[in-house]
Amino acid sequence: MFRFFRQIRQQLLGDGKNTKYLKYAVGEIILVVIGILLALQINNWNEDRKSRNFEVEMLQQIRVNLLQDRIALSQIAENGKRALRAADSILSVTKEHDSLPFWLARFMHFSRFQPLTNGYEVLKSKGLDQIHNKELRFKLGTYYDDRIKFIGQAIKDIEWEFMNEWLPILKRNVVSFTFGESAVLKDYSIFTTEGLERNNIVMNKDNYRGSVMYIEEGLLLIDSLLEIIDQELKK
Repeated sequence: MFRFFRQIRQQLLGDGKNTKYLKYAVGEIILVVIGILLALQINNWNEDRKSRNFEVEMLQQIRVNLLQDRIALSQIAENGKRALRAADSILSVTKEHDSLPFWLARFMHFSRFQPLTNGYEVLKSKGLDQIHNKELRFKLGTYYDDRIKFIGQAIKDIEWEFMNEWLPILKRNVVSFTFGESAVLKDYSIFTTEGLERNNIVMNKDNYRGSVMYIEEGLLLIDSLLEIIDQELKK
């Protein structure tokens, strides 16, 4: 094409048609500019398409991660509520009760939680600005860089209590123990009368209450994130 234009230009110059040549030159420049602009526009379209494809892929992965976190956290919150009910039941009796083995096992219990962050970590490595929705970017950062840390620490605190406070008591008094199901002890009076063991239940209730509160706040944030992600994926 450029060779064709060059031949026309040389022919016009050879004929001395300067005015026609000038018009032709301007037209040629305009065509070149249009060609460049079209090439840039096509390139921008391709980049936008790649960016959108990456955004969709990340949102789909993060959505899967959040759903798995939600299942795990919902179960841990339910365990925490069950432990709180068990604590109230234990503290309500002043003598041995047939349900004490079950109440104690429900309170002497801990869960472990490992959030799924692979989707978010890949997104961070590329830049959070790959997510165009500003509200979504903010809430993702709030969940993964802030809220999930508080939740994880609250859950670990309960495990620490089991390992450092309840396990020694069990080792001294246990007859049989099924984690989360039953704790048969030689002497239940340590929990039915005033003393260190009963006071531990009173004190440790607060950790369960705090962990349940953090988890429920986290679940609300997850639900909000899932709603926004679903809206973005429909676009």
